[in-house]
Amino acid sequence: MSTIDHIRDGFSRAWESITEGWRELREGAAEA
Repeated sequence: MSTIDHIRDGFSRAWESITEGWRELREGAAEA
C-alpha cells in the first residue's frame, strides 16, 4: 500500500469514528 493510500484509509476511519461519536453525542443531548 502506498503512503497516500495509507493516510487516506486512516483519515476515513478517523472521520467515521468522529461522526459516529458526534451522532451519539447529539442523540444523548436530545434525550436529556
